[in-house]
Amino acid sequence: MTRKLFTYTPNWGGTTAQGLNDPTQLAMLNKAVTLGLTNVNLAFIAPLARDANFSGPVTVPDSVNGSVAFTDIWSDLQPGRDWSTAPAVQKYLAVENTDSIPGLNKPAPDPSYNIGGLPQPPFAVAANTACPAPIFEGHANSYVGTYGVLKKIADGHPNLKAGISIGGWSRADALKYIAADDKLMSNFINSLKELQSIYGFKAIDLDWEFPGLPGNAAGGYNNWAQNYTTPNQLKSQTAAVPGQDKAGFTKIITKLHDEFPNVDITATVSPNLQAIANIDFNAIKDKVSNILLMGYDIGGIWDGHTSHNAPLYSGPSGNLSIDSAVTAMMAAGLPAEKLVLGVPFYGRAFYSVPDSAVGTNCPKSGNDSSISYSGIKSTILNQPNLAGYTRYWDDVAKVPYLYNATTKEWISYDDTQSLGEKMKYMQDKGLGGVMSWQLYQDSSDLELTTFLANNLNPAKTQLSQAQTQATAQAGEFLSETYYGTDSSGECECEYSVSWN
Repeated sequence: MTRKLFTYTPNWGGTTAQGLNDPTQLAMLNKAVTLGLTNVNLAFIAPLARDANFSGPVTVPDSVNGSVAFTDIWSDLQPGRDWSTAPAVQKYLAVENTDSIPGLNKPAPDPSYNIGGLPQPPFAVAANTACPAPIFEGHANSYVGTYGVLKKIADGHPNLKAGISIGGWSRADALKYIAADDKLMSNFINSLKELQSIYGFKAIDLDWEFPGLPGNAAGGYNNWAQNYTTPNQLKSQTAAVPGQDKAGFTKIITKLHDEFPNVDITATVSPNLQAIANIDFNAIKDKVSNILLMGYDIGGIWDGHTSHNAPLYSGPSGNLSIDSAVTAMMAAGLPAEKLVLGVPFYGRAFYSVPDSAVGTNCPKSGNDSSISYSGIKSTILNQPNLAGYTRYWDDVAKVPYLYNATTKEWISYDDTQSLGEKMKYMQDKGLGGVMSWQLYQDSSDLELTTFLANNLNPAKTQLSQAQTQATAQAGEFLSETYYGTDSSGECECEYSVSWN
């Protein structure tokens, strides 16, 4: 089995909050492909249903009720362009953004912007230009917006499975309504088919993280904090019907599998044990290429105390871990080779943590925040004396953490040591690969991505290194075969080399 290397690229990522329009993130993705990235999902495209919750002023006409929609015209498409001449894209616009983009001085969304028809934006940053085709700006070789840029990368790397991810923590609420209504389901599938014909994506990822739980509505972070004492202990279930969501999850996966026979179908799943129980893995295991486990967001502000973001094993602070989630999913019928282990390229910082008992399960009076590995590396790990922090290792959870006795800041994160433990776990369990959330949170030299790529298929890496060394020593091969898969993806071969 050749394991897969997944990552996500968000449409809000990069230094300019414009996803792959950002040259830094684009360069990182191109480099990751050269390192051996096999799959990339663009997050997120929003499913829409009239009864679902949204974070902004969105109206849903009957004609597109149930469809998917772009969520940020600045990132997903092209800033300053008039998309009224591109109806195939224009009708899937949903302006629900209240975030500000540095330097663009974007005002608040206008409630008149809706999926049925987008007025000419008053906040254009350049002269509006009619676009003759949805992803093209004037000529066929110009790709614009995150979806267009992703298509360009995929066109240049035929073996890369570039796809879209539907939903996400704050936008998956509509899926339960779509699954329950055949008309909405028809609009859902037709909208994906139309966009697939434009952008040619090779994968569709269903990111319904909390089926049967209330944490998947808009503002899911707050809902999770309000409805759980710990991430796997439900307080109330007023916003979800587990049995219906379980059947609905299966229905959507089955429909995607049947309607997109040449597209990889995946699903991203929370480590929450109740969410896992609300998925029928036996029913979907033959309809998905992989299930991606979010091996992160296990500990956070909802715990009320310091806790690890991505513990491999359970410790005294709780019974939830990567291992508990993997065990539950495999016990529910998911084959190991279908399961891809997700790892974080970010950590969680807890504030106002007293130094009397440094570790997990420590009291804290402040909130927490997310901090990228890039930020941790540049501001702490690469600084003299770790900038006042001390690094600790939890040998039960197999993850590190940092503590600053002066600032009272406690940071849970992952580095190559903890990722090494997780890669070994992946190998021992026979899992199908690894996924990172998310690429641009890695350091600029892609330290973590490089580590994952080098340890994903050790035999392949060793053979590749041996082949390179042999080439340098001998200068010429008399014969060789290549390690990899054939066009069907089934046959694995290894280098067979000889030289004078």
